[in-house]
Amino acid sequence: MSDLAIKKGTKCVLSELGHNNFLYPSTSYAINLNRIVFGKKMSWLGGGDSGLMPVSILTQAISNLLTSTSIQLLGDGTYSIVWVDPDACLVLKN
Repeated sequence: MSDLAIKKGTKCVLSELGHNNFLYPSTSYAINLNRIVFGKKMSWLGGGDSGLMPVSILTQAISNLLTSTSIQLLGDGTYSIVWVDPDACLVLKN
């Protein structure tokens, strides 16, 4: 179930594995959304000084935006974790 919408044109930073196999915002890979994408805010601490928020989105929503086949999306296969500016998200009412 989605609890927020990420605005079209938002920069999404992909995830990379870091200390203790936790996910962190990538320092190398980001994409810009070409449409509104719905997701679920992850209740994680982290992101470092980036100020970015982790969001779980459907992998198919962004897989066509990847320009390199060497980029591995991190998640469970159906969903991927991206990092976005919280101000680029609209909270959906239940």
